[in-house]
Amino acid sequence: MSCLINAGIDRGCRDNAGGMYTLYLTNYPTGITSMSDYAGEDVNEIITDFSGITGWYEFTPNKISSDFTETYQVSLENGTVGYEQKINAIFSKMTGEKRLQIRSLTAGNFLAIVKDKNGKFWLCGAEDGINVSGGSAMTGKALSDLNGYTLEFTAMEGQPASEVDEDAISLL
Repeated sequence: MSCLINAGIDRGCRDNAGGMYTLYLTNYPTGITSMSDYAGEDVNEIITDFSGITGWYEFTPNKISSDFTETYQVSLENGTVGYEQKINAIFSKMTGEKRLQIRSLTAGNFLAIVKDKNGKFWLCGAEDGINVSGGSAMTGKALSDLNGYTLEFTAMEGQPASEVDEDAISLL
């Protein structure tokens, strides 16, 4: 990768939407050394296919409650760049079944794909996996308060989240 720029970024149209629709998770594959071991990319570094990964699971959080944020961790002193990827997801209604699933989530290491409100898909934890880093279960106080779970997933990566082609998602 060159550190010389070769294009700009225009303002674009006002046809953008914030938010997150869906979270897809799979167990982080064992025995890999880089993303190229399980994902194919096109010339724009958009993931076009996954190989050898099965068992993606769909998690649908509450509407207008969840998000994905990627923070650039830049150190001028050390000459390093990293990318902290965080997914916050909120799920309603405390149940024994959800409790068991969350217990498994807190112990695991995953790959995550986020579908944003623009219909774009983003792969998180591509090189080192993503883990549950916090969360809570709550009953709420008032009738309209959340009775349910909040989960925070965090990954520290050497590259920013890759866009995933919609056709690759349809094969999951």
